[in-house]
Amino acid sequence: MGRFYIDFDNVQKLPDFSVKFADKRLVVSSNQYMAVAAEAGGQILGYSRFASSRFADFWVLGLPFLEAYYSVFDYQNEQICFALST
Repeated sequence: MGRFYIDFDNVQKLPDFSVKFADKRLVVSSNQYMAVAAEAGGQILGYSRFASSRFADFWVLGLPFLEAYYSVFDYQNEQICFALST
């Protein structure tokens, strides 16, 4: 697995990322999950801020998700609650 770069001018054309927890769909926009990597020859390059593992079959939602949603870990009731951050 490597890092893939795209022309940052095309970030708006990327789809939103959504994940479903129970019956709620939580959405992270491409502006939230992409980051500027470098500028080369007048072109701004970007990459995904989601993390994956080459050793396991999963993705880490990480910072893009935690910036988009407040997360409450309720250990007593064994649940996680989410609210859209502003």
